[in-house]
Amino acid sequence: MVISYARPDMGDFSNARKQDSVENSSNDNLSYAVFKPNDLQKFNDLQKLNGPQGQNQADKPSILPSLEIAGAFNKGTMSDADAELILANMRKKTADPLAAAQAHEGDKLWRRSPYKNLTGDGEYGCAASLGVMLKDMGHRFQTSPLAAGLYNNLRDSGWSRSSMNMAKPGDVIFGEKLGRDASKGGGAGHIAMVVGRDASGNLMVADNNGAEGGVWSIRPLTESFKPDRYDMGALKVIRPPRG
Repeated sequence: MVISYARPDMGDFSNARKQDSVENSSNDNLSYAVFKPNDLQKFNDLQKLNGPQGQNQADKPSILPSLEIAGAFNKGTMSDADAELILANMRKKTADPLAAAQAHEGDKLWRRSPYKNLTGDGEYGCAASLGVMLKDMGHRFQTSPLAAGLYNNLRDSGWSRSSMNMAKPGDVIFGEKLGRDASKGGGAGHIAMVVGRDASGNLMVADNNGAEGGVWSIRPLTESFKPDRYDMGALKVIRPPRG
């Protein structure tokens, strides 16, 4: 994905802020690419010297990487405010998953979900909580109150299958309890985000811990998906799309 800044044919970003705030928008016209760290640092350094409005239009194309716009934004140029909005979303999306998860440890994220009344006071809040976490990280997808529903929606939004031995921070793991149908809810399925591995190489995940009052927590995979309740060989790992 190629990115440039404020070309006359780049498009009008006046609706970007409104669209970004709409929950579960299925008409996602704005797509993001990953900033190179050195490019973002140059931009941040320039802001420190000149302030957010200090840089001129000639500077920006050489500093910012490239942004490719798809869809309806086809008139005008990009304002400083809209560039800042895109930068803010890029910082979220490229945030370290472990740091993002740690920032919310102990929080009841499901309370910020549109499905907060469907979680059994957080006992069944894994999908609601993870949906909030992934949205905070800048991912675009349709949320769901069910683990199976969230898994399917992430797949529909471009997340691809991976494997347990290749799992890395930011991946999502979904599982169905033995003898249960996760599509019916009621705790039959579970979903969590990979945040890394411990010193022994065991996967660590962040998820809604229903047994601890529905709080966001970081714990070993085998505490999140207990081997006596899940077929560990049937757990599904998915990875977010690039850019």
